[in-house]
Amino acid sequence: MKKLNRTPIPTCWDDNDSNKAKKRKRFYHNLRDDKGKIKPRWRKTCLDENGYSHIQTHLLAMSKGHCAYCGKKIGLDELDVDHFLPKESFPYLAYCWENYLPSCKSCNQNLKHDISPASLAGKVIVEEIMKAEVTHDYVYNKAMLLGKIVTKDRIIDPSFDVPEDHLDFNPASLSYTHKTSIGKYTIDVFWSDQSCAEEWLSLSQFIQSLVINSSNMGSLEKTISSYIQLHGQEYVVRKLLNYWKGILGK
Repeated sequence: MKKLNRTPIPTCWDDNDSNKAKKRKRFYHNLRDDKGKIKPRWRKTCLDENGYSHIQTHLLAMSKGHCAYCGKKIGLDELDVDHFLPKESFPYLAYCWENYLPSCKSCNQNLKHDISPASLAGKVIVEEIMKAEVTHDYVYNKAMLLGKIVTKDRIIDPSFDVPEDHLDFNPASLSYTHKTSIGKYTIDVFWSDQSCAEEWLSLSQFIQSLVINSSNMGSLEKTISSYIQLHGQEYVVRKLLNYWKGILGK
């Protein structure tokens, strides 16, 4: 997992424009459809010429086309807009840009689900735009909420945390190891399945063969960069590359 630098909110949702601010407030006033589900306006509003929301395209650009969690390469059709604090538990963050992360469908739907910090159970958290309209416990401010209140029972937010402060990938054991309770929680959610180790073993063997058969480090770097561009997983790939270069004396 690597650090993401969060980009500014897309202009179509920019609260500095009073008309757009009023529009987003109306979203919250009309949250749910006739089945009780929160309306997915993050993918149905602010559409570009190809029918994709600028929320989606901005998120994917923020991660350079990779899942924020596993790091695999994804396109717009494979992208899920993950709500870091789940929208069902925190509906007044459903349209909050700071609460969005780009995720592959597997990480979001199969692994993370609606995982939420137990320390926030029952709390009403709103984004800044709604603070005067909804009785709440907290306004969503990451430095305060994630940095001071929820310090243990949550997963890593790579757009806020520095992932390597909390975990590390060990190429020798083909596993993540934790440095903090947040790192352990993240590992338990995303990388506890044996299939991860099997996948990393294949990747390690592939990178080992590249290093063995490469006589030119410039050519090797070009090959690795091309692989990352096509498949992602830059953090793990770089760890494995440095490991095998060290082992093989390259």
